[in-house]
Amino acid sequence: MVEMALLLPLLLVVLFGIIDFSWYVYSYATVYMGSRNGAEEATMLPPAPERVGDRDPDSSDVCVSSIYKRIGSNSIFFDDLLAPGNIRITYPEATGRRLGNPIEVTIRYTVEPLTPLFRLVSLGNNGALSMVVSTRRTIESVGDTPDTNRSPNLAACN
Repeated sequence: MVEMALLLPLLLVVLFGIIDFSWYVYSYATVYMGSRNGAEEATMLPPAPERVGDRDPDSSDVCVSSIYKRIGSNSIFFDDLLAPGNIRITYPEATGRRLGNPIEVTIRYTVEPLTPLFRLVSLGNNGALSMVVSTRRTIESVGDTPDTNRSPNLAACN
């Protein structure tokens, strides 16, 4: 009984540490995959520069909403990822939307721990880990099936 009383706290710390660390790694991989999926969608349907940038993207835009759908397509964090302020779509070199130019999707997300271990330890924000994941890709297309009424230059997203 004495040995168990002495070793149980240590064993629980190790077990909870493994669980929470695995959760953080899984969360990072999931958020990274969402960023990657969003950037891949953005290469095919890049939104107009005035609808994205250093502000919340205009989610009423067809291209932005398709990027949002791809970001959350395989994510258990779908609702949290799409919260205002979590996603930025930018043209990093300020050259605009042209073939061969880069487009970047950045996701900010805060992961809460699963176990009470890191909530008890003053690590960060009660164990919450903030991450910022960016993925940059090259624009491959300005879109297909354009709406000629909205888009005089035959680009799908304006």
